[in-house]
Formats: sequence, C-alpha cells, structure tokens
Amino acid sequence: DAESREKLRATGQELLTQAIRDREIKGHVADIATPYQLIGAAWANTRPYVMDVWSCGSGKTLGALMAALCREGNVVVVCPAKARHVWWRQVQEYSNVVPFRVKPQAEVRKKDQTFEDYEHECREKGRRKFVIVGAESIADNVDLIRKIGPAILIFDEIHTHGNSKRWRAVHNVDGTVRFEKRKTSASNNPNSQVNRHARAVAVMEVSRIKGVQLRIGLTATPLDDGRPRRLWSQLDLLAPGGFSHSYSNFAHRYCAARPGAYGGLEDSGASNLKELKARCSFFVHEVPYSESHSSLPSTRVQVDYLTNTELNRADRFDDEQTFTQAVRQMNREAGNRPEGRERVVEARLAEACSRKRRYVIEEAIEGLKGGGKVVIFTARRRETELWAHQLRQQLTKGD
Repeated sequence: DAESREKLRATGQELLTQAIRDREIKGHVADIATPYQLIGAAWANTRPYVMDVWSCGSGKTLGALMAALCREGNVVVVCPAKARHVWWRQVQEYSNVVPFRVKPQAEVRKKDQTFEDYEHECREKGRRKFVIVGAESIADNVDLIRKIGPAILIFDEIHTHGNSKRWRAVHNVDGTVRFEKRKTSASNNPNSQVNRHARAVAVMEVSRIKGVQLRIGLTATPLDDGRPRRLWSQLDLLAPGGFSHSYSNFAHRYCAARPGAYGGLEDSGASNLKELKARCSFFVHEVPYSESHSSLPSTRVQVDYLTNTELNRADRFDDEQTFTQAVRQMNREAGNRPEGRERVVEARLAEACSRKRRYVIEEAIEGLKGGGKVVIFTARRRETELWAHQLRQQLTKGD
C-alpha cells in the first residue's frame, strides 16, 4: 500500500544519505534517484536476495548500484558482454568505488591494469573490490570470482544466464545412472583442447559461492516466453535450492508438467500460480513502465571529456598540409574578415573530430558486442565515411 511504499522510500533515502556520507556514492545521486530506486535500495537491505523486474530504460544499473553500495563487502557483477563497459562507466559516474573489468584475453593490452595489481591497490587503500565479468566468459573466471570472495552478486539480465539443463545423465555399464555437469559442445569433442563447463553451470557455481550475503537479479522480461518454466533457473541463482534443486520438481509443481509424447517433460503449462506468486512476493520488486517513466527526466545527456591520452593523432588537413600548417595559413589570410575566422573555426573542429575517432570507434565496438545497437550522430560527412570504414574493418576481424 501507499503507506508501506512511503516507509520504504524514506528508509532508502536514509541509506543513500549514509552511503554518500561514507563516500561510497557521489552526492549528485541524491538529486537524480527516483522513488522506486530508493524503495529498491531499502527492499534489498533487509533481504538475502532480490529480483528487480523493472522496465527497459528505468535505471536498473543505478538502482542495483545503490542497493549494493548501501551494504558492505566486495561486489561482483555478471552481465552480458555488451553491458560490461556500461557498468564500468556508470560505477565511476555514480560512485567513488574503483571498478575492474575482466576482459577476454584477446582484448587485454599491455597498459591495462592486471587483476593482481587491482587487488593489491584495494588492499593497500582499504577499499572494497568491485569486479565486472562478462557472462560469455564466466566459465573461465569462476576461480577468480571465488578468490574475490564477493559479499554481493549482481546478475544483470538474469533471464539470459539461466538454463535448466545443467546436468547430463550418464548411463553406467551396470545399469545405474550418474549425473555430470554439462560442458560446452567443443569440450565434448575428443579432438578439441577446450575443456570447460557450460555457461549455465558456471553461473550456478558462482551463485553458490560461500559468504555471499546478497544476490540481486535484474531483468525487464523474466518470462520472455510467458511461461513459468523460464523462472526456475533465475530463482535458483538468487535462492539456490529454494525452489527445489531439481527442475523437474519445479516443473511438476508450477508448470503442470507431464511426460512428453517423445520422452522428456512437456512443461509448457502452468499450475499453482497463486502459490508461486505468493512465494515470489517476498523478494520480487516490480516497477511497471507507467511508474518508471513517469519518474524519469525526458532526456538524459552524458558528456565525456577526453584527456590527451585518450585522443589519437589528428589526420592531415590535405595531402600537402597538416592541420597546424593549414590553420596558420588561414589565420594569415583571414585578417579580420568574419568568413576567414569561420574557416579557421571549421578547420579546428575538423581536427578535433579526427582526434576523437579512435575513441568513437572503440565505444561503438563495445556497444555492438553481444548484439547491441549503436547510433552515431555527426555533422562531419568525412568522419562518417571514415568511421563506417573502420567499423567494417573491426567487424570483419570478428570483434
């Protein structure tokens, strides 16, 4: 009811104020935090696991960040690769925590900070670790996450991590059956050197790390096919074993499961939904579109100021001159004529645009990973053609 929501909002406001006082969260967050984000922080503060079912564009990342930083301990975020950079950027934008991105080996550069250096830095300065891991590489980083010893786990887009098929039945010669954790298809190839568990198995192992005090699941579409069968794997990551260790038990209880015509289970139905809804009401925080978008500003603009180290070398003005030479010549010819000064300004803008090209390409590539969508607006036609050419080259390489 309205009274309970107001109490939660007030509690969330107190938690946020304390986190700002402790210099965990930056002060400007108090000005932009929405009522449902404050409610989400209070909701997570009294529970061992929560699922935030918030509509797209409602600020799930900031909401989860507030909930996590209002509690103590190291934080690990498991998110799709395309969201890894977004998390890294927003953690720095909204908090004083220093995050670390676990990159695939092919993307690591010599100048990048290693995890060992990051861990040493956190230990020396007495600050918590905040590590962001791409879900696609989770199988390679389970041991690293165990080493971090997270107190808080955040599963971004939790509906993409879950899979009920985590175990494989193996029939023994004596007629008995044993179960093994599923591995990737490449791992089952005898000619392959790959030997790793399937992503669903790796995420399951991460969710069961000892010492985790809070698990947060974020999604806008927990039932992407509209059936309860999609829920079990998500619920099991948040509350391991809480909805049965066996998917078949869950399916019989809540999916009206029955033997399939060709073996297996027919689990496309639904049953005991009132009971399932009552059990989920303890930890699910749902924010519908009408509520979330009535609280958000009409437009959010983020401006990035690039340092010299983030800029690349400028292109040449033409085949005969660099930009510096061209600007000098224009200044001499311009005198006090307005059209001459306008040419100088245009040349300097063109130079600045060319020096940001590498940054724009890297940001676009990061956004495209994992199927993301990127739109680039510019008034420079020449840059548009060059960006398109370089993006095609990068995408051809498989990045």
